[in-house]
Amino acid sequence: MINCTIASFGNLYIAHKNPVLQVTDYDASTGVTGINPLIAVFQNCIFWGDYGNVDDEITTYIKGISTSVKFDHCLYKANMIPQIVLLLQ
Repeated sequence: MINCTIASFGNLYIAHKNPVLQVTDYDASTGVTGINPLIAVFQNCIFWGDYGNVDDEITTYIKGISTSVKFDHCLYKANMIPQIVLLLQ
């Protein structure tokens, strides 16, 4: 994804509760990991949410070992730099 803006804005009646971007290589409802490796590049993108209780607008959950996720020149709302979290069974 190049030059993308992904945003979520809440208001007094609707709170922004979830991150605007979740990168994962498996289906949490079935527990099935993808067959092909996950390769994702986000370049010159904005990930932002406002009027809510989300501290980190990007979450990553990875089960497979052939994964490459890169954030290049991106602006995002976060307490911590997004990291690949490997979930080993």
